[in-house]
Amino acid sequence: MSITFDVSQDGTGFVAKWNAPMGMGGITTQADSLQELIPSIIEAVQCHFDDEELPKKVQLHFVSDPALDLREAA
Repeated sequence: MSITFDVSQDGTGFVAKWNAPMGMGGITTQADSLQELIPSIIEAVQCHFDDEELPKKVQLHFVSDPALDLREAA
């Protein structure tokens, strides 16, 4: 099984959302950067699912293409 998070950028960071099928809840997590978002998603998925239901793959669907500010990378 795999699940797909929709990832969007808000004014202060990134938000990742996954909605469970048939209105059975979902997962929402956020972080200040993409680097911080990945472990946040992993932790949220591990907390949401039992071991036997844990997805084998998590995909990220970017609602809009992220841009890197090279001035902040240095």
